Amino acid sequence: MLKKWVEEVNLIGGRTSRGFGRVRLQVRTQSTLPPVKQRIEEFNKVYREMARSLRSLTHSQIDIDKEFLVVLRLHSDALLRDSEGRQTLALDGAMLSDQIRSALKPTDGWIEPEKITLLAQFVRGLQVSGWQTAWKLPREVLMASSMGGLYVFSVRSALADIDRLAAGLDALEFNGIGEMREDGYGQIVVCDPFHLEVNPL
Repeated sequence: MLKKWVEEVNLIGGRTSRGFGRVRLQVRTQSTLPPVKQRIEEFNKVYREMARSLRSLTHSQIDIDKEFLVVLRLHSDALLRDSEGRQTLALDGAMLSDQIRSALKPTDGWIEPEKITLLAQFVRGLQVSGWQTAWKLPREVLMASSMGGLYVFSVRSALADIDRLAAGLDALEFNGIGEMREDGYGQIVVCDPFHLEVNPL
């Protein structure tokens, strides 16, 4: 019933007779993602297969069995600050560890910051501002990491020991990262299944 009546709406707001407020609403069923732990395991299975192929070609001495990768993808713009309160686009291991700790209950596990290393980030910055209607003043201009950005982390641990990290990342995925999360900023996806779509070497 909700779907039927929502999709009947085609005008919102005022001055619709002058052509304003024309909309089209469509209800879609959102696909659910697998649990965070399963996504991390599947991502690292593909990563290790590729790493072994590359190691046989490059004769690299990297021990891929003592670390695993975690990729965070921004589903919305994120407003981040470093430990000194400065706006930043970076999200290093210490910051991620702090974000996880703040998202968890005090009784839950926690991953030490020295075990998490930022390997790469692919992020574009943008300015976020607006107008505060109640005060009739412009909002503060903020620097944000744009939606679609990626942060790639290495965690020094065996893949079999990811339970604590998966629990923390699950909480972080639910709560978001950075500031103004109540306004929709800082939504993330951990090890998005999209990254499993790779061509064989």
